[in-house]
Amino acid sequence: VLCTGLGPGLDFSQAGSLPPELDGKRFYLAVGIYKRHKNWDFLLENMAKVLPDDAWFAAAGTGKSNETITELARKHGLRRFIALPHLDEASMAATCMAAEALVHASCAEGFGLPVLEAMSAGTPIILADRAPMREIARDSALLFDPEDGADFARAFKQFLTDTDERARLCENGKRR
Repeated sequence: VLCTGLGPGLDFSQAGSLPPELDGKRFYLAVGIYKRHKNWDFLLENMAKVLPDDAWFAAAGTGKSNETITELARKHGLRRFIALPHLDEASMAATCMAAEALVHASCAEGFGLPVLEAMSAGTPIILADRAPMREIARDSALLFDPEDGADFARAFKQFLTDTDERARLCENGKRR
């Protein structure tokens, strides 16, 4: 049984505007601060290999970590990368709703609120196969081993090529 109290922190019915950095862009989203267990190095290295030519990768909620994460993106050759400034709740809700997918590569979480918020927004999730996130998402995410770049590429390719699966992930997330 999943008990979320008042539910996810973002009110998607009150979504605001996208940050200007994302206006008119197709993008994938990661949310979190820079800490070793968040697996940013792995994520940025592997996003540089699979990100479609017409898409961007955006990092939100990173706060003081923006500089470190931006440096990692450069190190791995991720050219279409945006480290977003602090977003108010309405802009964060709009950003989550507009993302092609939430990409969450964390190796350890206490809970994984961004996963629950993406599900509530109807945003598909490409997710590290680690507890408790896999239990929260269940059939609402494509799972990958967060220590295996080939497995990440497999999950991302499946996301890009299987439109029925993307629709199923969105529906399952909202229902769950």
